[in-house]
Amino acid sequence: VLWINDQNKYFVHKKYSKSYLIYDITDDWTKMNFPKKELAFVKSADKFLCDIADHIVVCSKTLEETKNIYHNKVSLIKNGVDFDHYQCEKIIDLKINKPILMYTGSVHAERVDFDMVYYLANRFPNISFVFVGPLFISQQTRERTGNINNVHLIGAVDYYDIPAYINSADILIVPH
Repeated sequence: VLWINDQNKYFVHKKYSKSYLIYDITDDWTKMNFPKKELAFVKSADKFLCDIADHIVVCSKTLEETKNIYHNKVSLIKNGVDFDHYQCEKIIDLKINKPILMYTGSVHAERVDFDMVYYLANRFPNISFVFVGPLFISQQTRERTGNINNVHLIGAVDYYDIPAYINSADILIVPH
């Protein structure tokens, strides 16, 4: 089984041509505000994978409806939360000035509006902006972020520690 989540990696299927291909669509990247040329590529790669996939997994009703032309091979598996996992009182001392505004999740330019973060961080220097999750950002973004004292990129942490990080925050943010 070859499981592809990132439509930009569509070409991998060529190496595994005899595989059962699952295309896992966790976000509708075809609706993102990419530059025109990049958006055209994303749409083309998405359509290609939908066409050749043996099965398509989507996480929302909207995506399921969008991909309804592939009805015989689409499964809706909604995102979920292990509620009990987050019933934790542990706190991690981040040794970062409070108040802490925190984002947890994949950190990349399509997910985080860094211009907004930089603006807010400069406007409110006494507030710490903390990002916990895998860092998929350019070197330029790393360097620019590193020059702002109240923006902290923690990086990926163990799944079991996420509740303790969240408990360390004063406010959780979604800076999309």
